Amino acid sequence: MTNSWSTGNFLDRAGLEKANLEPKFLFGGFFELKFLRKWRVEILRSIATRLTNCPLNHEANSDEKDFQDVGFVGSFTKGLPHNDDTGQILESEQFKRFRIAIHTGDFFNAQQPDLGRDATSTPRWRAVQADIPIRGWESPSAGLTFEMHGPDSHSVTMPPAPKLGTDELTLEMAEVYWLALLRDVPFNQFQAGNSGSTLEQAITFLNALPSKGEGRRRRQLNSSGQLDAQNIFRGATDGDLIGPYLSQFLLIGSPGHENNQNNVTDGLIGYGALKIDQKLVPAQSELDHMTTWDVFLDVQDAANLRGQDNFTPPDSSSFLPKRFITYPRDLATYVHFDALYEAYLNACLILLGFNAPV
Repeated sequence: MTNSWSTGNFLDRAGLEKANLEPKFLFGGFFELKFLRKWRVEILRSIATRLTNCPLNHEANSDEKDFQDVGFVGSFTKGLPHNDDTGQILESEQFKRFRIAIHTGDFFNAQQPDLGRDATSTPRWRAVQADIPIRGWESPSAGLTFEMHGPDSHSVTMPPAPKLGTDELTLEMAEVYWLALLRDVPFNQFQAGNSGSTLEQAITFLNALPSKGEGRRRRQLNSSGQLDAQNIFRGATDGDLIGPYLSQFLLIGSPGHENNQNNVTDGLIGYGALKIDQKLVPAQSELDHMTTWDVFLDVQDAANLRGQDNFTPPDSSSFLPKRFITYPRDLATYVHFDALYEAYLNACLILLGFNAPV
């Protein structure tokens, strides 16, 4: 671009803006950046509108309809009062009001559902401490938010959850229980050849169940149509079988601004002039929670048990030393306390630290 501007004109902002825009736009109104900004807003609105108008069918699994006469079993009822003996909610109307509030985004009118066992006084918990407070719902109206970039939350969908009583749900429950039994098994044992191990038992048990791949949630199976040490507990999307079970982005750092290669093996990610340490203080091994009926029901009734984690060894006052994620319990601890997009930001910083090509 050629023009008569020199460094002597550097304070003439309006003139510089016009000189920059003149070769690009032939419309007089666009010679001012404020009009260009308005044009950009209209483009974003148009894109957002097109994304919102995409035909979409949110498919339900019909559990709410089919089990409304038995306390809506199979549906999310956490935070509503539950029966001591059956675990079902005390009043079906509570769930109906909760469901309407989620759909309308209104949790503040006179018809709102009651939160906890007794929202008007000190909760009467069954097993946990009497002074444990009530825990509220997390972002119950998040599904009604709107975005200017990308689709709205309600403009994307996913397959329905497996229906109560189906083989697919049985398999998913079994997977969760086996993962619980594997919490303290190191990831380097998640490989073939460990005959008689807990992982091998899990593989044998899950392969004996029906519906390993017939449900709506596809599973990665081997060439024989079976689960094995390389695909068990993995996802079903493209690339989920590539590489080790644990992402290597969780086990390395980046050279940082001082270009120190030791940061890579030490797991220190350059964050400006600071460092993000990939090593964590692990939760105490073999210490599980909600293992009794009464404590489980207290949590279902909205008992706030946050802060009950233990990070010290049994019979010791010293903290466990930090380490890289080594066990499934470590990975659960990472997810338990991570910031919303922490893992993705860290992976991005690592790639940028290595000057990875876009």
